[in-house]
Amino acid sequence: MYLLSRKKNYEESDVTLLQESINEWTKLFIELFKEHSKSELQFPKLHSWVFHICSSIRKFDAINGYITETYESLYKDYVKKPYKLTNKKEIEKQIMKIIRRKTIITGPRAIYE
Repeated sequence: MYLLSRKKNYEESDVTLLQESINEWTKLFIELFKEHSKSELQFPKLHSWVFHICSSIRKFDAINGYITETYESLYKDYVKKPYKLTNKKEIEKQIMKIIRRKTIITGPRAIYE
């Protein structure tokens, strides 16, 4: 599975084989760790890998350099930090207001820089 995921060019047969390998690996992973997981194996990265990586390969080709760093920093800036500023009541509304204010103050382009 690892070697298939590191290819630079994919044929449809490679993507199909990768998906089958991921499915088999996932079954074993779940079987081994389901009793030990406090989150009941609710892992966003696992979900992305199992359900979205092959469609990403089909759409964008190689996944070399496919990392979650960008999403983790966005999560930190747009969920984690604003959450700390809330009074923990109607959290979603407060987070949206905080982000909206930040956008107004810094401008929409600053969000992506």
